[in-house]
Amino acid sequence: METKFSLVSGILSYEGHGKKGSIDCHVPEIGGMLNDDEFGCRFLCSPYFSAGSDFYKVNVTDEKGRKHTLGWVIPIGLLDEVEDIYKDFEDIQIRYLHVCAHKMIDYCLKNELLKQEKGTMEDLNISGDLILLVYRLDICSTADINDFIPSFFDKGYHFIEDPTQIDLGQYPYSSFRQAKVDEFKDDDARTSLNIKRVSPVFTGNKFVKMLFNGSLVNIRDPYLRYFSLYQVIEFLMVVVSGNKYYEYVEQYRKEGRHKMKEKLISLTNESTLISMIYEIGYGPYAQEYKNFIDAAKDVIDKIDEKSIKEGSHFYEYMYKIRNLVVHNYIAMREYKEEMDYLTYMFEALIVDLICRTNIKAVENKLIYVIDRDKSARSNRRAFRKALGEVGIE
Repeated sequence: METKFSLVSGILSYEGHGKKGSIDCHVPEIGGMLNDDEFGCRFLCSPYFSAGSDFYKVNVTDEKGRKHTLGWVIPIGLLDEVEDIYKDFEDIQIRYLHVCAHKMIDYCLKNELLKQEKGTMEDLNISGDLILLVYRLDICSTADINDFIPSFFDKGYHFIEDPTQIDLGQYPYSSFRQAKVDEFKDDDARTSLNIKRVSPVFTGNKFVKMLFNGSLVNIRDPYLRYFSLYQVIEFLMVVVSGNKYYEYVEQYRKEGRHKMKEKLISLTNESTLISMIYEIGYGPYAQEYKNFIDAAKDVIDKIDEKSIKEGSHFYEYMYKIRNLVVHNYIAMREYKEEMDYLTYMFEALIVDLICRTNIKAVENKLIYVIDRDKSARSNRRAFRKALGEVGIE
């Protein structure tokens, strides 16, 4: 970080970006300060977490199931509290507060949001609703931090770019999520947020960032929100279909034409593709999936639609609700309250899918590989011939 800092007797001096000055700092001095350059910082806001007490450690579990500290979420107001409040903080919290203050001042200097040479934290031209995520770069790089956006969204946080003006009224508010947040806060044993990274198939996916940082922020209508979330299923269906095409062609190359036609035709059936997506099962969200099934069944029965067989999988109810929203929207409009609840649950289950799926994308060009020793053009011709032999045009 370009800016250098020195804290002496409650005065935080800084020099960087062609400016120098000082700010009154109430955060107490402490030994063993952390290295600012080992941390990244992102701006958040939340309609659910706004108090100074909403200061939480953020844990993340790696692919081997080991838990690591990603960092801390820190309300901006904690940088300018009365000194008595800090006496109950752990040393690591104080150290993270100092990193937070340094990152914030550096940002303000860089963007000319701090023009006084001497002042207080209140002189930072920053919204009081700002929350900072200070995270360890050895756990997550700056380029990869967006892979946590869906999981933070599920907890009630939104990633933002401009910390100077935050209007919490523009962000969606759910009484169902508020109840979940209240339950979290009422449990004194819970002092950390458990966050998940998206699965590799979604790593760096611009659509996922746009969905959770754009569409779901701007859309209030539960029917449109449900349809927007369903696009994750559509995306995975394309990936699964491509993977299976390659798998079946490889089988044909090794074993002959046995059942290839039937297998390829099966990939045109949406229900079949969705069932492949959910081969991972329910995982730790088994009760949430059951709750969705119960609520979806109630809506389906009210519309007098053909009932789904008892004991059917979650995805059959999910797909049925999607079809009702698309093809029977007028009737569905009578059940907005029920759709609010269904969509809230669907959000959590889509985040679970995004973070837990083991689907991996196979490049489409591999579909045509019949003989790896031949050119791409020869393989495409051989692939078309293979399809023609089993009656697929």
